[in-house]
Amino acid sequence: MVIAPTDLKVYYSGSTTKSGPGGAQGGVISTVQVPAQTIAGGVTIDNTVFEDITNAEAMNGKIRYCCLYLKNTHATQTASDIKVWQSSITPGQDAIRIGYSGVAANGHDPLLSDVHTQVYNVPLSTSFSPLNETIKRAGLYVSSQSAPVYGKTIIRLEFWLKKVGSPTGTINVRQRKRDSETIHSDYGTQNAATVSSDAPSLYVFQDLANTGFVHVEDIFTIEYTTGNATNYIEVYRAAGSPVGGMHLVHRSGTQWTNMADFDVCGRMFIAGQGGSQTAPTGVTFENPTNLETAITLPNLAPGAFVPFWLENNIPANSSNRLNNSSELRFRVVSPTP
Repeated sequence: MVIAPTDLKVYYSGSTTKSGPGGAQGGVISTVQVPAQTIAGGVTIDNTVFEDITNAEAMNGKIRYCCLYLKNTHATQTASDIKVWQSSITPGQDAIRIGYSGVAANGHDPLLSDVHTQVYNVPLSTSFSPLNETIKRAGLYVSSQSAPVYGKTIIRLEFWLKKVGSPTGTINVRQRKRDSETIHSDYGTQNAATVSSDAPSLYVFQDLANTGFVHVEDIFTIEYTTGNATNYIEVYRAAGSPVGGMHLVHRSGTQWTNMADFDVCGRMFIAGQGGSQTAPTGVTFENPTNLETAITLPNLAPGAFVPFWLENNIPANSSNRLNNSSELRFRVVSPTP
């Protein structure tokens, strides 16, 4: 049995669609499939990636990015020699290019944003806190008004997580009061079984409708209550507490313990005012227009997936104000049994 075009499926990044905040701009693979049409020799996606160009974008110019995932859903066969290219150009003056960062399959590319403003950033480090039989929550504690998130409305969180063993159940991310346990905002969940076991990966949680402010004594908690000594979640942390007015805390039983020399690795965002995006780090963009110039993605084992990026370059004074993504085509050469 060989792999058919229908075995290759494309998914948005994050828990989003093309209409999501800023579009599908990185993060983990979502459960939302990009609408696709199967054709002889491959799969295409058309008009399902970028939002229509606005009048302001057509007038002023803009570069937009989108991160998608290609997944092999075949039960037993590896997809090899995977090609992706543009099979038609956009009808307007904007240009679509395709890029691949070279990360391993199942990698999780970082989130970009042109509609959110970053107010907290701690890069990935090697230290971690385990959510196991003892520690049930790890959180970012707002200890003073000097914290960069104080008085702001946080709508999106990113944390570096990794699983050990075979944890099951649900990871919750919430904004709570330290003493009263009141939940101010619930940023969503992550199935513990789907967290990467190969390396720490970045996971996105968001509450776009959040209107509450951050106060002193608030904690942004990563909660996993079913961990044990062999099946648990690692929450990555950086030593030295690089962010003033905030630090890591642990909860065991009914007690919070200050870990004042650490901060949680990740980022936090408030709603921003838009603007130009920063290109995703390490991605080389090309303009593949046929099979000969196509970008080759890594071989994908059954169930594996890999991220790739699209760049939409809209020149200033563009005459086309309703244009969308050009058609992309995917082709795979499958091994015979």
